[in-house]
Amino acid sequence: MKIIVLLINVIFLGVIGISAQISFQAIPQKKEVGIDEPIRIQFILTIKGKDVRDVGNIKLPAFTNTQVIGKQIIQNQTYEDGISTIEYGNEISLRPVKSGSIKIGSASVIINGKVYSTKPLTIIVSGYANNHEEKGFPAKIGETFLAFKISDKNPYQNEGVIAKLKFYTKRLELLNSITNLTPPNFQGLFVQPIKERNNTYEQEIINGETYLSRTISSYVIFPSKPGVIVINPFILTIAVPSGFFDEQEVNIKSAPITLQVKKLPANPPVDFYGVVGSYKINITPSKTHLKADESTTINVEVSGNGNIGLIKSPALIVSEGIESFTPKEKMESYPGSEGVIGKLNSSTVLVPHRGGQFTIKVSPFSYFDPQTGTYRKIIPDPVILTVTGDSLKGERDSISVLKNKNIKDPLSFIPSIKVSDTLSDVLDGKQKTLDWILLAIMAIVIIIIICIIYLRFIKNNSKTKKETSIKGEKNVNFEKLDKENTPKNIHIIEQNKDDLNSRLFTLKKMAEKNENKEEFYNLVEFLLQKAVRNNLDLKEDQFLTTSEIEEQLANKFGDEFSDEYKNLLLKSQIERYSSISEEDCLDEVYLKVEKLINKLM
Repeated sequence: MKIIVLLINVIFLGVIGISAQISFQAIPQKKEVGIDEPIRIQFILTIKGKDVRDVGNIKLPAFTNTQVIGKQIIQNQTYEDGISTIEYGNEISLRPVKSGSIKIGSASVIINGKVYSTKPLTIIVSGYANNHEEKGFPAKIGETFLAFKISDKNPYQNEGVIAKLKFYTKRLELLNSITNLTPPNFQGLFVQPIKERNNTYEQEIINGETYLSRTISSYVIFPSKPGVIVINPFILTIAVPSGFFDEQEVNIKSAPITLQVKKLPANPPVDFYGVVGSYKINITPSKTHLKADESTTINVEVSGNGNIGLIKSPALIVSEGIESFTPKEKMESYPGSEGVIGKLNSSTVLVPHRGGQFTIKVSPFSYFDPQTGTYRKIIPDPVILTVTGDSLKGERDSISVLKNKNIKDPLSFIPSIKVSDTLSDVLDGKQKTLDWILLAIMAIVIIIIICIIYLRFIKNNSKTKKETSIKGEKNVNFEKLDKENTPKNIHIIEQNKDDLNSRLFTLKKMAEKNENKEEFYNLVEFLLQKAVRNNLDLKEDQFLTTSEIEEQLANKFGDEFSDEYKNLLLKSQIERYSSISEEDCLDEVYLKVEKLINKLM
């Protein structure tokens, strides 16, 4: 009897071995580390086949001589020739606390009643930290990964490069599951974030596989020193559904990036102070022909693409006889997909105090051009000012003559007047002068009367309004107060409501025809975003992330409303940016959109 039972067990295990291939491994990131240098260990269970049903939890070993600083779940499933391969496990991040060794015992898991174990590991801990570049594991959660892409890994010092952090996945539900992003410290770099909408999705093919991607963040990065600079991984936290009602936060990391920063060439120009990029100078005088003691303004504008923050405005070289005032400077810059584009405008007021022709020179401007690998110098054309006359100076000279001249007869400078001629002129024009005086007096009296009548009207009107307000004060309710305190932009709000209702009507007609789904979902996305911005009172230049908008909607209308908004917005964006499509009843989608927008309005 025992022999029969033994044969049955052997046959059963043989069937399992044929139908399912199982392996359980412990994979260290590296076998030697320094003190305080993070290291990651992956415990990966690989099951190939479909007949494995009873899989227990992975039991991890104890970790000595180290600190556990992180833990994340590894999940992945692939198909090849109709056979499923499942990868499941844990990634443990450790930090050694002293030199010696880290001994890691075996991890174990029970599958179909059989125990599978990993081999023990020993990690050597030296007394110093290695400076080698970290080798990252591919973070796979249903074929999901994080990539940090840089336009140029071999830039010059102070040269701006474009960097994008992108999230790739094949699972649609993970696109909006991001809960947190932890960037590295960017040591040795000056970083300017690019403000742009990052809630749109694209479809990309990588190694023959189709992925949905989302840009998480974008930057313009300026390396501040030559040599090797390592950008440590970003850590992205996403909420992965676990069962029907729960979800688990999982961290995925990007691979570290190494920059080989080139040093700027030797022997820079004397007036070079670290500006790298492409620039030009424009000089504009407010006027070039003027009189003595009259002012003119010289505007010097340096514009271009590069490390705009280091720009210094070229100084004006002013001739003798011209007074120069302190220049006023204004800096504008915008980080974008082409780099940091901006300008520095400097305005200087000049006042020449004598006539003549003056040459106003502008000091040279030097910068390094990374495209050609050479230093460049801009020598602006001078400004020629033509100053005519000594008008104000002449007046001052006349006054000085009056002050300094020895005047014996005080009346000597008064021109002689013939009394007879003057008296005759006065008598002839006497009647005309009286007429003009009478007209002026009448005009003044009329103006005074009009002012008095207007002031009394204003006073009475104000009093009437005050009495009306007092009489109605007792009967006022909160609804009336809300109407009286309506913002001044109520007209704009009503216009927005009318616009939304009009477009909602258009959406209804499109749903009835059940044609042109791309335009239908395009209008759905527009209506949802505009209604939300109106409801949250967001300005045109104000930007909130998708998570922030969903949080505000949840606080205001509840989680169910927020989830419905998120699902409709995601669906419309997928219809626009992805070839993946579902057969939908547009009437049902319209009713959902109408319900949301009516609540938002």
